[in-house]
Amino acid sequence: AVQGLVGRSSGIPAVIELASKGSPETQEYAARTLWHLASSSEIGLAIATAGGMQPLVSMLSAEDVHAQELSAVVISRIVKSSPAVSTTVASVGGIVPLVNLVRKGSHTGQQQAASALCEVGALVENRDAIADAGGIQPLVDLLGSVVVGTQETAARALANLARDTQFPRDDSGAPPDDPTEEVPDKPGATRRQMIKTAGGVKKLIGMLWGAPNKMMAKKMHDAVAKVIGLPPLDPNEPPPSPKKGVEEEVMLGAAEQAGATLADLAYGDEDLQDAIIDDGAVPPLLRLLKTGTTVAQEYASRSLWHLCAHTHNQGTIVEAGAISELVALSKTGSPRAQELAAAVISDLAKGAIAEREKKQKEEEERRAAQQQAKASLTRAASTPMAVQAGSAPPLPPA
Repeated sequence: AVQGLVGRSSGIPAVIELASKGSPETQEYAARTLWHLASSSEIGLAIATAGGMQPLVSMLSAEDVHAQELSAVVISRIVKSSPAVSTTVASVGGIVPLVNLVRKGSHTGQQQAASALCEVGALVENRDAIADAGGIQPLVDLLGSVVVGTQETAARALANLARDTQFPRDDSGAPPDDPTEEVPDKPGATRRQMIKTAGGVKKLIGMLWGAPNKMMAKKMHDAVAKVIGLPPLDPNEPPPSPKKGVEEEVMLGAAEQAGATLADLAYGDEDLQDAIIDDGAVPPLLRLLKTGTTVAQEYASRSLWHLCAHTHNQGTIVEAGAISELVALSKTGSPRAQELAAAVISDLAKGAIAEREKKQKEEEERRAAQQQAKASLTRAASTPMAVQAGSAPPLPPA
């Protein structure tokens, strides 16, 4: 109620003015106020529209660590209000300082900057700018963080950077059956290669083995509360629900988010599919099918679906024992998991048929070549030697 009153009474520009021109202490108080005001998507967008992102972006480069953390926390909150805010952050030069904070900030600063980059990178037009600013390597480095929630946040940001389109497509990513059909553009191919080169595939596969952390949401909330100046949550209470108009952020666990990101990396990219399989992703993905959470099972299924888009990888997946796990999931999993498991089984069956037909064709071609060679030898054996050598036949006697 108070937040709405401030917004309706034109209080937002006054707070932004303090964040822009006040003393460092005043700027921090103003930034905290903006965080509290941004409890709804409407007010968050109003803050960005009124010019509130510029002073917050400037604070990212402050010498004071707390100011860096505070600005990252506030930006991370406001940027979830609307895609328009992500556009604003990029337009006022926010990508480079966010990347710098991911690279060398405090633990809280890194996590919150990665969260902001995740939202900014959700827009197709911002992804190359993040990569060009050097954002991929430090995000990959955070996949090895021991700070609760940082691995998952970085993996989520990388999932956005890996995509060709705004949202994941709901198909296997296999090349079209008709060779004359136009292949979709793949603007994310270069970014996916950068993620692979930076070591992202191996680190994501390592995350597949992670156990769920039931305290993650609370610990992440407490880290933000410390920066803002709020008391930590009671250990027996769940994190507060989002305010009206703010979409609840679904925070996946390490294994779940790794599966989701690997699926985005593998989609329609044969080179990444090969790399993911070669680096050993299939066994932990199958483990998630059997013992993972409902969400983990769904993302593991989607990863396998994308990995078997090309038939040359399907044998590896089948030999690892995928069929039995997929059949079991198609009977007992969530509706979405059942659907995905059935899709993988279908593609594996189609691939087996295609592979068998390919081998049959190769065998037929081999036999035809043998028969042709045999016929050539038979003709050669029945031809007189002189004629074979190219000599003219002898003249008849006079």
